[in-house]
Parts: sequence; C-alpha cells; structure tokens
Amino acid sequence: REAFATYARVLSPRGLLLVHISNRFVDLEPLVAAAAREGGWAIARMSYVPTDLDREAQATASVWLALSRDARVLKTLEAQGG
Repeated sequence: REAFATYARVLSPRGLLLVHISNRFVDLEPLVAAAAREGGWAIARMSYVPTDLDREAQATASVWLALSRDARVLKTLEAQGG
C-alpha cells in the first residue's frame, strides 16, 4: 500500500505503472491487485510470451499488472496490443 501511495505521488494522473508478478511459488496477483485497487488504481493483466528468437536468448514467459489511476490509459494500452 505504501509503495502504491508513493507511486501515485510521483506519477502523473495518466501515468502507467507495470508490476512484474511472475512467480512459480506464490500467486501475487490477488495481493497486488487488492492493494492497487485500495489506492484507486485501475488494473489490467498482461502476459508476455517470448518469440522463438527471444527464447534463444533465454527469455521466459512473464505476467504483469498494468496500473493507472486513469482507466482510459489501460484501454489505450490494450487497444495497442499491450
């Protein structure tokens, strides 16, 4: 909660914050999403799936939460294939 309050102070009202939540052992999504919502953030879940070329460079799949205090920012991100 404290971190999201700090981010809210330094990001513009239309700012975008990406939180990496990939973890093999702990499901971080509910915890991070609840804390973000309490702070007034809109949330979109995003997944990164590496291309074959990325896999050759040892890239692995990952899960992210995109947060903004302006839901329109997330709609724009999603419309662009984010």
